[in-house]
Amino acid sequence: MKPGDDIYAYDNIVHAPPGMAFPGNGGGFVVLRGWCLVGRIITWVE
Repeated sequence: MKPGDDIYAYDNIVHAPPGMAFPGNGGGFVVLRGWCLVGRIITWVE
């Protein structure tokens, strides 16, 4: 990350990530530099 990057939280995952077979609630954060995706952090709660 660099100064000026935008960080957005989201909470819209309605299915389990690949390899996980349990229901839950997910979301996370994305980091954008301009319109370019720099990174993503996914959180998952059973």
